[in-house]
Amino acid sequence: MSNNCHEITGYKLSPIITGVKLSPIIYAAKLSPIVEGIGCADDFTPITYIFDDRFAPPPTQAPPLAGARTTEPGGQAVTITDSNDIFSISGGELLFPADAAIITTDPIYQSDDQFTPETAWAFSATLTSVSPTPKWRVTAGSVGFFGANATTQLITGGNNSQPVINVVNDTEYTFCAIQRSEGGFYFIILYSGTWRLMGATPTGATGGMAAVLLESTQNTRANADISSLKITIMPAPFDQSYGLATFTDLGAVSVQSFTHEADFVLTCTVNTAPTAGQIEINFRIQDANNYWQLAITNTQYQLWEYAAGAGTLRGSSSTVAGSPAFSIGCLDETITLWSGTISLGARRVYYTSAANFKTETSGEIVTLGTGGALDNFAVFKSDLSEYANILSRLE
Repeated sequence: MSNNCHEITGYKLSPIITGVKLSPIIYAAKLSPIVEGIGCADDFTPITYIFDDRFAPPPTQAPPLAGARTTEPGGQAVTITDSNDIFSISGGELLFPADAAIITTDPIYQSDDQFTPETAWAFSATLTSVSPTPKWRVTAGSVGFFGANATTQLITGGNNSQPVINVVNDTEYTFCAIQRSEGGFYFIILYSGTWRLMGATPTGATGGMAAVLLESTQNTRANADISSLKITIMPAPFDQSYGLATFTDLGAVSVQSFTHEADFVLTCTVNTAPTAGQIEINFRIQDANNYWQLAITNTQYQLWEYAAGAGTLRGSSSTVAGSPAFSIGCLDETITLWSGTISLGARRVYYTSAANFKTETSGEIVTLGTGGALDNFAVFKSDLSEYANILSRLE
């Protein structure tokens, strides 16, 4: 591979760059300083930015910003609608405050071009500041990120009422959604200095032609500072459907043991809910009497904690039919369950006091109940620190 890495602008993908076939596209919307070198990531793989706006130079632009904009340094065309001069640029950040004049159709930042994903693509956003009750979204096609609710929650995908994580005000976060080669998405966050896989959807879900879009989701509300918006090509393993997986059983799933990391994401599809009994998936198993369990009946998802053999229900949802795909995310003391396909679907359970057994790494599909059937069972690592050099291009 050549060491001559050059930054490439424009939005058309070149299939071969310095002899390496690059397929995944990453939609990056960054809200903090850029740390990677020009044209090369820290691991010296080439970086191709299909869209790149870092809101400089100049570092400060007072309103009005409405009208045509050329991204810096990418050179792509953008149209800004801003009748009341809400947007401004300061310190290399696009500032989108709350204002009485904001409506959901004005102001809007939108790329003139739509970008067609190839084998895989992703969208990323970094927030340097999120104020209370944020009401904004930054999207590219069918996936994106939303700020919502009084607790400052971050949402993925098209479902703007089901948060993936509760964020801290005025704290920097980088978010990324990557479409994998066979469909399905990874949702990744730079969380407390560590890159984390927060969720994954099953294969099959895909995006489409997409413009980069930033807008408010509620009149008078916004509250986000954005330091860059990007679309970039990513290398393996992020272009691979199971490149981050530590365990897979992609056919009809049988009763079996599996291993996982202490923090992990699990995805699966319920082909058939049990007619009697329940599907039981145990994880973070310490021993036969101490573990966590996802139980799936014909009407409910249930999260159970078993300690000294005694079970305590920690959360449940009354919806199974119509949402056969589900995902479990374990991060430290937080366990989250989503059901649905694109954009993780709906958040069904969110339990934040799972201190017991949080370092355990054993799991087991205990039973499928009567007539229950699962497939596409996959377990992914959550800690992506080993890929920090690649992911740093999204900051």
